[in-house]
Amino acid sequence: MGKHCLVCHGGWRRLSRRARSAASTLAPLWMAAALCLPVPVHAEFVTNGQLKDWLAEAAKRGGSFKDTTLALGFVSAVHDLHAGEEICAPDRMRARELLQAVREWMRDHPDLWGASGAKTVRRALSDKYPCNMSPDDNTSQ
Repeated sequence: MGKHCLVCHGGWRRLSRRARSAASTLAPLWMAAALCLPVPVHAEFVTNGQLKDWLAEAAKRGGSFKDTTLALGFVSAVHDLHAGEEICAPDRMRARELLQAVREWMRDHPDLWGASGAKTVRRALSDKYPCNMSPDDNTSQ
C-alpha cells in the first residue's frame, strides 16, 4: 500500500481539523443516500423442487454444503414455527433426522405435496410427529 491509505498510515490524524470536520459532516449524508437507493424487495418462496434438491444433497455424503445448510435452515424454521402445536417431535431430535423424515415423506407422498416447500415440510413433520400422540408413542417412530 502506498502512503495515501488513511487507515494504514494514520492519515486520519494527519488530516486538518477542517477536513476531518467536513468528512464527519458528509458521512451521515452518504449513509442516508445509500439507504434511499432502490433495492428489489420480494419474498422468494421455496418450491417443492428446490426443497427436494436440497434434501437430496443433504443426504449425500459430501453433498453440497450450501444446499445442506439451506435445507437445515428451512426445515428447522418450519419445525420451530409449528413445534408444540402441529409438530411434536421428540425433544432430542437432531436436525438431520428432521431432514430425513421430510425426505422420506416426500418420496412416499408426492401426491400430497403442498403448494410450497413450507407447506410440504409442515405436512410431512405433522404426519410423522403429530401432537395428538402420547409422548411414549412419539419416541418410537
